[in-house]
Amino acid sequence: MRRCADKSRMAKGNQVKRSALLTALMVAFGVLSSTATAASAQPAPVAGPSCFTPTNVGDAQRPRDTLVATKAMVARAQRHVDAAKRKAVFGSGRVPSTVEVPVYANIIKGRHVRDRRGHSRERVSIAEIQESIAILNEAFAGGQSATNHAVGLHFNLVDIRFKKRDRWFHAVPDSAADIRMRRALHRGGRDALNLYFTRPRDDTLGSSAFPWDYKVHPRRDGITIGAGTVPGGNTKNYNLGDTLVHEVGHWVGLFHTFEFGCDAENDMVADTPQEADPGFGCPEGADTCADDPGADPIHNFMDYSNDSCMFEFTAGQVARAQDAWSAFRDPSAP
Repeated sequence: MRRCADKSRMAKGNQVKRSALLTALMVAFGVLSSTATAASAQPAPVAGPSCFTPTNVGDAQRPRDTLVATKAMVARAQRHVDAAKRKAVFGSGRVPSTVEVPVYANIIKGRHVRDRRGHSRERVSIAEIQESIAILNEAFAGGQSATNHAVGLHFNLVDIRFKKRDRWFHAVPDSAADIRMRRALHRGGRDALNLYFTRPRDDTLGSSAFPWDYKVHPRRDGITIGAGTVPGGNTKNYNLGDTLVHEVGHWVGLFHTFEFGCDAENDMVADTPQEADPGFGCPEGADTCADDPGADPIHNFMDYSNDSCMFEFTAGQVARAQDAWSAFRDPSAP
C-alpha cells in the first residue's frame, strides 16, 4: 500500500485514519464520566534524553524530534532490554497478548481568547483527543496497512483534564516551563501514558520521554503533542494523527529509523534498512545507504515522512518495543 504515491490513496488514507472517530465518540461520555470503567477495556505501548520534534511548517518538514541518542546511552538501555527478553509479559514466543495502557490527557490553554476557544486551531477539542487515541490504537493493532505489525499494546483514555497556564501552553520541550508542567500534571505509574496538548512557541510537533529514564525522572515522563498535529489540525502534512503514533513509538523504546545513519547498528532493529537521513515528504525509492540492502524505510512510523506516507511498524520493532516494555514500563519492572 503506497498512499503517498497515489493521491486517491492519500485521500483514502485520510479517511482510514479518521474512521475510528465514530467508535471513539460512541464511548466519549463513558470515558469522561468514569475513570475506572474507561481504563479497563483495551491493548498497550522512554524518559531520558527526551524526543522532540520541531517543525518548519513553511517547508512542510518534520525536523528532528529527539535529542541525539548516544551509543553509550543506547548500550546502557540495551542491557536492560536484553535482560527482559525472557519475561512473559506478552506471552510465549512474543505472541502478542493485550497489555492495557491507561492514558491521561491534558489540554493546556493559553491566556488569549483564540488559545482558549474549543473550536480554535490553537487548541484541541475533546473529540480530537478521542480520535487521536482511536488512530493510535489502530496503528498499534496493526492497522493502516497490510505491512504493519501489531505491537500488542492498547491505549485506554482514562481522563481528560484542562489547565489554563500560558507559559505551559507555549513551553518549548525540555524547557523549565515544560518540566514544571509535567511534574505538576503527571498521573499514574510507569505504565501510564501522560499526554500534554500544547502549542510550543518553536512549533515543535511532539516531544516524548524514553522509558529507561522513568526511574530517574518519573514525573517528567510522557509526551507533549502540538495542537496542529491532531486529526484535522492545521499543521500541513502532519495532521492525520501520526505524530502521536511516532512519539508513542519513542515512549516504548523505539529509535528513529535514521538514528545512527548507515551504521550497522542503526536503530537497533535488524529489519529496518539503514537510512542516512530522515525521509521528508514521501521520497519513494530513496536509498541514502546505497551500500546496504534495502531502500530507505520511508513508510515506517519512526521516520519523518508525511503522515499520509507512514503506516507501518516492522516485526523487529514490535519485538524491541515489547522487550523495552518488559524492561521499563511493566509494573513489575525493577
